[in-house]
Amino acid sequence: MDSQDLSAHATSERYERERRFHDERFAARAITVGEVIPDTVLRTAIELVGLDPAALGSDSEHLTLRLDDVYGFRLVSESPQWEIALGAYGKDPRETAAEARDRMERQVAAVRTLFAERVEDEIGWVDVRNPGKVYFRVKG
Repeated sequence: MDSQDLSAHATSERYERERRFHDERFAARAITVGEVIPDTVLRTAIELVGLDPAALGSDSEHLTLRLDDVYGFRLVSESPQWEIALGAYGKDPRETAAEARDRMERQVAAVRTLFAERVEDEIGWVDVRNPGKVYFRVKG
């Protein structure tokens, strides 16, 4: 692969990641040129969009990331179909970047444990906003 092919591949990978992120917050509707997305929100979105479904113990081929005012960041899988609420990042000014990464790692581990104990295809909704108390709802 030459440098032009590599550049095109990197651009298409970036486009694919960006296509899988949907900012559905009320504030996102009013963003104008020159405004800045908070670093913690941007950093979290980049990490989550790049998350390999296998890290969650999932058989999903890819994930979509949504950000809304109610549940914060949500990972969505089309097949098998489920959603995971991760909560907000960047709202607590006392939470350091290292603490946020640690929380995300605990959330990923909690989902991986859930999918190891339950059939993933039966799960419809998972709430790991508090990784110490995971709530889930089966489909049906």
